[in-house]
Amino acid sequence: MSIYSIQPLTLGAIHTYPLATRKSKVSVRDFAKPSARNISLTKFLDSLPNILAAEDLRHLLAAIHRARRRRAAILWGIGGHVIKVGLGPILIDLIKRGFISAIAMNGAALIHDFEIALAGNTSEDVEAGLGAGRFGMAEETGEYLNEIAKLAYRVRMGYGEAAGQFLTSGILDTKFSDFSVLIAAYKHRIPVTIHLAIGTDIPHMHPAVDGAALGAATHYDFRFFCALVQRMHPGGVYLNWGSAVLLPEVFLKAVSVVRNLGVPLRPITTANFDFIQHYRPLQNVVKRPTAPLRPHGAQESRGYAVTGHHELLLPLVAAALASGWPAVAGQPSAADPEAPPGCDPISYVAATPGGSYPPQSSLPEDLRISWSWPHLVVFLFFGFASLLVVQLGVVLYFSAERHLSQRQIMQLFESKPQLLIGTNLLWFALMFLFLYVTLAVLRGLPFWQSLGWKKFSAGESGHKVNPWAFFFAGSGLAIFVAYASTRIHTTKEVPIEELFKNRNSAMLLMAMAVLVAPLVEETVFRGYLYPLFAKTFGILPGILLTGTLFGLMHGAQLGWTWGFVSLLIVVGVIFTFARARTGTVLASYLLHLGYNSMLALSSIIASRGFTQFPPHP
Repeated sequence: MSIYSIQPLTLGAIHTYPLATRKSKVSVRDFAKPSARNISLTKFLDSLPNILAAEDLRHLLAAIHRARRRRAAILWGIGGHVIKVGLGPILIDLIKRGFISAIAMNGAALIHDFEIALAGNTSEDVEAGLGAGRFGMAEETGEYLNEIAKLAYRVRMGYGEAAGQFLTSGILDTKFSDFSVLIAAYKHRIPVTIHLAIGTDIPHMHPAVDGAALGAATHYDFRFFCALVQRMHPGGVYLNWGSAVLLPEVFLKAVSVVRNLGVPLRPITTANFDFIQHYRPLQNVVKRPTAPLRPHGAQESRGYAVTGHHELLLPLVAAALASGWPAVAGQPSAADPEAPPGCDPISYVAATPGGSYPPQSSLPEDLRISWSWPHLVVFLFFGFASLLVVQLGVVLYFSAERHLSQRQIMQLFESKPQLLIGTNLLWFALMFLFLYVTLAVLRGLPFWQSLGWKKFSAGESGHKVNPWAFFFAGSGLAIFVAYASTRIHTTKEVPIEELFKNRNSAMLLMAMAVLVAPLVEETVFRGYLYPLFAKTFGILPGILLTGTLFGLMHGAQLGWTWGFVSLLIVVGVIFTFARARTGTVLASYLLHLGYNSMLALSSIIASRGFTQFPPHP
């Protein structure tokens, strides 16, 4: 007999419904499938249940494939644990496959990767060294990582880029460079940013430390990282691996900066991979950046928390991405966001909020350049200014030293074409000096290689490319243009013909056309301009734009006879197509060399005293 006055409810009046009418969250369609013997990786992954974490993994990897296909940024944040458990080679392979657009590291990741590159080992026994005060006192680690920060401070670059430049410079004997993420990323033009909390890393204890340099270098990288996060809009991905505090905080601040500057940063996908889901990664990576714009609004972005050990999860994720899993990721979707059309590391910082560029990893290797539109503007300004200075210098010299009038100076140039050619050579040298200083000296890039001068690679069939084929193709093109020029009727005199009225001037011009013009023009047009145009507007528009500018550049010397100029535009398009098809300026250079050599040879044989001449690039 109960002592309580309240009686239990009777359940006889409860309303029920048939099980078949209920919407269930789990179905046998989503169950796991037993693995067969010697099953392939993709079949194994397909056999996983489509429930909870396995379902999340499918959606996350599909978002990564979608971002890669649409050239949206795929950013990886990695802590020191990821490097020291031996996952560097996996990350390097992902860089090569185009699944990493940029990497953010904390100080621990920088230390471990540096020590691996230098010594092939890392991660000391803290307890064994702490008692005697020896913990963190490795000489090379403290000295060189602090020197790298000072280098970054001096040349005004980020800590991550300075580390890659230093490790590839040959200053240190990096015997284990093949295992270094920093080195691989730098060689593949993949930005790396380093984010420090001063006092948390062992180099901060060393005599070589410079707090101002560390602060400036890591703050530069924070601003650079903000620009990288901006490139996640729309459809980009941020993956946080093994950083429980620092990188989640940095990512959250970068998201706020980008949205403050007017970029919605939606939709995006984020994920945190760790063996414990800590507060900051869950809030600052998974939840807050992907929250709807309005309370109870539509969920455009997605955040995932995947729990497990890095040494198991990252190889699994990498293998799945490399195999193209899940297959549905390769199918276009109408809901997919449009991808931004172009990008490069320098312009990340200078770009306006509305600008959009693809990450470097999604571009063909020969278009992964380090200059941008602001650099081109400065280059053009320098070109016009230096030409004006050279010409003004010559005029002032003859006016002051020889007391010649402007008309006499013009007559002197006409009678002594070596003066005109000499000033042109000086101008070309100044243009090359500008490119060398801004690319090789200030940026630390290999000059010729960064401008597209590379050896021929084997074709798709595996056969070696014959360089002579391009030379003779250029010669044949010259014959065609010479014939086509005879079909163009013009009554006015072409200015370039003035230089062929005496033997000396004609020989000088031909020497310049064969020895200098192909080198200079191919470096500028196909090495410098074309990659920027192709990366911004696409390869075909880049080819057409470069070829058109090439033809127009020769318009003045052809008297703006549009028939001749049009032929030169066609020639420029052909040269640029060869460069785009082979991935090297060497191809267009050999075409150009063969073209000009044939024109020079035909002029010697059949120009009748150098009074007539076909169009000349």
